[in-house]
Formats: sequence, structure tokens, C-alpha cells
Amino acid sequence: MTTEPHPFASQKDLRQAFSQGLLRLLDEDEGMGAFILALANAHAEPGRFDALEARLLPRYRQLSEDCRRSLAAGEPINAPVDDLLVLLKLMALGYDRLPAPEQRRAGPWQLQFNLLRSLRPERAGGEQINQLLRPFNPAGFHFNKPFLASETFWRGEFLARPIALLYNKFPFMPLHGLWVPEAEQCLPQYLTESLHYHAWACCLELSGRIPGLGLGYNSLGAGASINHLHFQLFLEAGLPLEDPSWRHNGGPHAYPLPCRRFDRPESAWQAISRCHEHNIAYNMLYRGERLYLLPRRLQGCFERQPWLSALGWSELCGRFVLFNRRNYQGLRAQQIEQQLRALGTEDRGWR
Repeated sequence: MTTEPHPFASQKDLRQAFSQGLLRLLDEDEGMGAFILALANAHAEPGRFDALEARLLPRYRQLSEDCRRSLAAGEPINAPVDDLLVLLKLMALGYDRLPAPEQRRAGPWQLQFNLLRSLRPERAGGEQINQLLRPFNPAGFHFNKPFLASETFWRGEFLARPIALLYNKFPFMPLHGLWVPEAEQCLPQYLTESLHYHAWACCLELSGRIPGLGLGYNSLGAGASINHLHFQLFLEAGLPLEDPSWRHNGGPHAYPLPCRRFDRPESAWQAISRCHEHNIAYNMLYRGERLYLLPRRLQGCFERQPWLSALGWSELCGRFVLFNRRNYQGLRAQQIEQQLRALGTEDRGWR
């Protein structure tokens, strides 16, 4: 964790802060969780893996040997159960057999085969949720937990508000992290007007310095797995949702589920408020001077196809992460569009 000046002067500065934080994490934390996080973030971008492999491979060998020794002696393994399960899966697969993520398109949709992310434990992003607002639970998982201090690669103020930037433990995009505003306030994952305006202002401010930067947002019931207010930071230009051919961007084609694009934060907040008022789950993409809002059915209230690993902001923006190679190679655009249409919600005033 650091309170150094913000790393948003340029894309180079952000990448450097991201990579230096991973090196610092490996130097300061010899635990299983730190290794898994660093490995997953290294695999997200080939150049970063090359820079970290000299530290990752010896750490894997040591953790694996410690694990085997403890199991053979019938001794407890001092690690969180989730981390131990991931390491055991990695040992069964083989470190040298872990492929880098692969990319392809199915029509307009972006597909990624990400075997490492498939090792991620199931979280609340798949449970049935009926309400967008749940009280913050200090006993549950949240971003103020002391053990997450080492996973925070920057903490400070940006545009006059405190921000914590944490690594995503199982990223699927370049520079994929968690943007947590006012973490100490212990706000639930229920967007406030002031933090909507702040997220908009941050993206607008950074769009000129860091091309491709965006913030994704999942409401509860729309893929959010942690009930502590946060956005997902990433660096990737040109998501399928942003293609000019879609009607919400002025083109001729209808997107498979309702989408509204806003060019002013005031009108966007009015639509978000209506989603809150009518208990309509939603995903969003903040990008420069615009925002995309996608209202959808609450998770657990529709049939999710078995090839899907998740249905959050990334999937609704047209980018799908797949864990099964046959699904990755054979998935067709029509199947994706059918699943997105099944998410559509009737008009209950959100417009």
C-alpha cells in the first residue's frame, strides 16, 4: 500500500505502478494468495509474465513442495482454503502447462479462453439476489480487511476524493484492478449520486492521458460479488458495445438487450436512480465523456447457459471469458445474442 502521488499521469506511469506493485507484493508477502495474484496478473499480459517469471517459478516450486510435505506428514496447511484449492488445481494441471489467455471473435463479440481464471473459486456473483441494496456487512469480505493491504498498489486522493486501487486476483483484461472510492466509509455496492459524478469526472479527466482506460460497474444482482462500493478499472479500447453500428451509438442495428448511452452525467444519474427506484439490476461502462447503462434481470431470475462463467459488465459489453476450450472454439454469435436477449428486462420506468 502506498500514499505516493497518483499514477495517472500517463499510460506508462500506470503500467509502471502496476508492475512495481506486483514486484513489491512478491518481495513482501511469501504467502499462497500473493503468489496466485501475481501469477494471474502476469498471465494477463505476456510482457509482464516475462518480467516476473524469474520470481514466480521459484515461488511456485517452494509452495508446492511445502504443500506436498505437509500433506505427506498429515499436518495442516497454513493458507486460506480458497488459495489452497487454487494451488492444488495448479499442481494437478502443471505450472508449465498453463497457457496464456487466447482471443478470438464470434461475429461482433470478443471471446477469451482463460484457463487460469477457471481456477477461481465461485463467489456471490452467481447467487440469487432479489434486492439491489443490502447493508454493508463488516464481518463479510470487504476491501478494508488488513490482509488486503499488500494487494493495494496505490492509495491516495484523486480529484479531491480518496481512492484505493487493488489488484484483481483473477484478471481478464490489461491493467484490470479494483477502483474503491472512499473505502473507509464502508459503503455497500449501491451507487450514490456524488460517487457517480466523481467516477464520470475521473474518466473524463483520464481519457486524454490514458487512452483505453475505463471503469466497469456491476450493481448487486448484476454480477457484483463483493458488497463494498467499487468499480473495475481496466485498459482496453473498443469493446463490442462501443461499435458505431449499434443503435445506441447512432448506427442501424439493435443491441441484443436494452442499452442507453449518456453524454451527460445528469441524465445518466436520472436513469440510474430509476433503476434503483424500481429495483432493476444494471451494469455500466464509464468511458471518457460517456456512459453506457444496461438494465437487466436480477441474477438467478433467468436461465444461464452452461458455457457462461459470469454475466457482469464485461459480458454485457460484449466480452466473454470462457473456461472450456471446446466452448471457446465452437461458440457462435447466435448463442451469445440469445443469452443476452434472455437478460432483457421489461420497461418498468427505467427509461
